[in-house]
Amino acid sequence: NVGPPAPCRAPADANSAAMRQRMQRMLDLWDDNQPSDHVTPTLERYVDRLTEGARSKSVLVPLCGKSFDLVFLADLGLQVVGVESSRRLIAKFAGEQSLDLSAGDAPSADGDAAAWFAGPCTIFECDWFDASPTLLGGRFDVAFDSAALSVVDPSRRALYAEVLHGLMAPTGRILLVAAEFDEESVDPGMLSMGPHSIGIGEVGELFWGYSVEILEEEDVSELGVYRKLHEAGVGRICQRTYLLERIPPVP
Repeated sequence: NVGPPAPCRAPADANSAAMRQRMQRMLDLWDDNQPSDHVTPTLERYVDRLTEGARSKSVLVPLCGKSFDLVFLADLGLQVVGVESSRRLIAKFAGEQSLDLSAGDAPSADGDAAAWFAGPCTIFECDWFDASPTLLGGRFDVAFDSAALSVVDPSRRALYAEVLHGLMAPTGRILLVAAEFDEESVDPGMLSMGPHSIGIGEVGELFWGYSVEILEEEDVSELGVYRKLHEAGVGRICQRTYLLERIPPVP
């Protein structure tokens, strides 16, 4: 099958600078400095659907921040790799979880990167758009995207999905959490750093090589970062959890 045309790429240096600046502004806007000490509920509910019950698989967590999900997945026996552009958040993660943090070596042919080992978790400090199998040490069996896609600039969503697709194994599965809401009902400044609205149709277009199953929908208007948007005038905010399964190529 022939997919949609590949998105245009900006120069690598421009990508890195823009991504780091955007993510830093997003962190300043949304980080409440509260310790991350609980697993994302949808991950806890559907981790067996994601991994098919296996506990020896590799799992990728894009834009992982200081998420406790890394610890949860590692405690299950999975090989956990996160990608995060902020060294500050990587250090916060290790400190909050009482994990020793040590630096490792990483190839830099595809862009500047540093590998950090925090207990059983490996976190690559790099621009997401520089991530590649060479840089991260291979392709992954599964991935968990907990609103990472939602904070990416909408103009770069297709490139984000392209990078993620390139990091997945031929039988890869992705658990994706994304919310849909009326962006026009709030001041655009509130959404400049995300999260942004993503509908069902766009998920199918971005991940055209995957089957798409909606595992659940819930109103999150009063939860987490979405509460700020709701208080600013956004109505119902519908968060969906998707299971994406890579479609094998036709022989």
